[in-house]
Amino acid sequence: MSHDIVVFSVTTSLTKTIKRVLADMGESFRVYEEDLFNVLPLVEAEVKAGARVIISRGGTADLIRKHFTPPVVEIHHDYFGVHKVVQQALEVSDKIATVAFPLYAEIMQNYSEMCGIPIFTRVIRESGEIEEALEELQARGIRVVIGGLSVARMAKRFGIAAIMGDADEMAIRLAVEQARHTLKYVLNLDRQYNIVSAILNCANEGILGVDGSGTIFELNHHAHRLLGCGRGDNINTILPESDSRIAITNGEPIRSRIVNSGKATLIFNASPIDYGENGGGTVLTVQEGDYIQGISQKIRQQHIAKGHVARIRFEDIVGKGEAIHHTIERAKKFALSESSVLIIGETGTGKELFAQSIHNHSRRHSKPFVAINCAALPNNVLESELFGYVRGAFTGAKDAGKSGIFELAHGGSVFLDEIGEIPIEMQAKLLRVIQERQVQRIGDDKLVPVDVRVISATNKNVDNEVKLGRFREDLYFRLNTLELELPPLRERTGDVPTLIRHFMGRAGRREVSFTPDAQRFLNVYSWPGNVRQLGNFIERLNVLYDQPSMSLSEVCDLLGTAAGASVQGAAQQRPSTLAPDDENVLEKMERDLIAEALDITTGNREKASIILGISPSTLGRKKKQYGL
Repeated sequence: MSHDIVVFSVTTSLTKTIKRVLADMGESFRVYEEDLFNVLPLVEAEVKAGARVIISRGGTADLIRKHFTPPVVEIHHDYFGVHKVVQQALEVSDKIATVAFPLYAEIMQNYSEMCGIPIFTRVIRESGEIEEALEELQARGIRVVIGGLSVARMAKRFGIAAIMGDADEMAIRLAVEQARHTLKYVLNLDRQYNIVSAILNCANEGILGVDGSGTIFELNHHAHRLLGCGRGDNINTILPESDSRIAITNGEPIRSRIVNSGKATLIFNASPIDYGENGGGTVLTVQEGDYIQGISQKIRQQHIAKGHVARIRFEDIVGKGEAIHHTIERAKKFALSESSVLIIGETGTGKELFAQSIHNHSRRHSKPFVAINCAALPNNVLESELFGYVRGAFTGAKDAGKSGIFELAHGGSVFLDEIGEIPIEMQAKLLRVIQERQVQRIGDDKLVPVDVRVISATNKNVDNEVKLGRFREDLYFRLNTLELELPPLRERTGDVPTLIRHFMGRAGRREVSFTPDAQRFLNVYSWPGNVRQLGNFIERLNVLYDQPSMSLSEVCDLLGTAAGASVQGAAQQRPSTLAPDDENVLEKMERDLIAEALDITTGNREKASIILGISPSTLGRKKKQYGL
């Protein structure tokens, strides 16, 4: 502590008193005696050597405060000391004056008024005013002046006697105690600053604090490395002025602004801060674009390693028809919302493709996408997969417990496929998770907050399931905020050839040509398994057939359907009714196939629908449409 506190005295008598008090208090502070004109170099040397607190008096204390940052503790004047020096001055002459800085001058003036002793008070605010003040005293006939060391040394030139002010021991003791407490406070601030600096320097981004004019007052190592700047530099000379001034002058935050520094592409953010009465400034954070990309790639690789990633985007969904185009556009709008989505569609229509695409088109695209098929697992396993469990929750539970899909998907999306198959007794717990955004593991009494978007899918008529009491109505409403119905392949006019080319290309096979009647059949076939069935058909074709062209009989044989066998004759018997340039070829072909199926079954709608591979209701609608 002895080297952290330094004393600068202003008179010889004060120096002696200070040293005596320090010895009594067991302190060995360095003590200097110097006037105002020569004290600053000494102070500068001590500050550079590590002085943390300075003790001084009067004008010397004021001067040190103006030029240096360490706190200055002042030895205060007291009336006992004033009385002592006034009595000494009266022994010389009754024409007394004081040349002093405002505080001491005020004390001297008050003493003069209380005691009735005339004392001319000349207030100065800078050491450069001392000579002028002494000239004035000389003109007034003043014979003795009370002041500090600088006043005393200069007074001799004007033939004026000088008495230097002193201080009693109590004032010095109080100053020493205050300096001790101040030093503890300063050292504590240093420790806190070092901790904060260490934290800032551990951050993988540059952090800067700038004042209202853009001057940098604090920064960490990364900011210095990225921008090549330091304390005292102006941020507007480093980053684009228009960008930095938005936050500094307008108080508006900046998010993820991309800047080219000349050396690298940087991404910076700015947040205004308010100091209260001391004004305001801005905190800037800066990161390298390559680093951000690397982190994003690493997170994505972690999700991929765990299988919690959506790989499909809307661009990957094949089809040019109006039905699929309308569905994709609707799904894109849904993706921009945070509401739950229920995807309804027959088996094989691509429900998970749309779920992944919605996730990848949303703001959660960089977060996990966790899918589960509710129909593929036994009830007890499904519950543990959905909600997780803690150690000892049941026989066979892992010692470390397990996170459920809602925890795994935190920040991202959960896809509940075949939601209509979830047991009624589990639906209440699922509803609570969705409503409260908290999940409770099996065997635990704690609730874990989760932030997930729920996308679900079903091929069931959930409205009917609700009426039958097999699905909770409140859960249905929660899941069905946004409903997306996928068109079956039979309603996607014109997409079959496009999908065939797509699947052949994916299999690495040169495109196979179909005879006209085979192509017409593929176009109007009902495809009960939808796109999945078509994909399987092309996969079998790729394995079993190597010829460049396929006939209708070969197509029907490969499909292995009753519909193929029953309509083969119809397709062959009516080719003459289908002109190549007829605009309604597909509609006429479909009408002929339906008519043939009805002929074969003597009008039995149930049997005809089985042959055609469509539902009786669809057949009834088609009959009405074609007037059959």
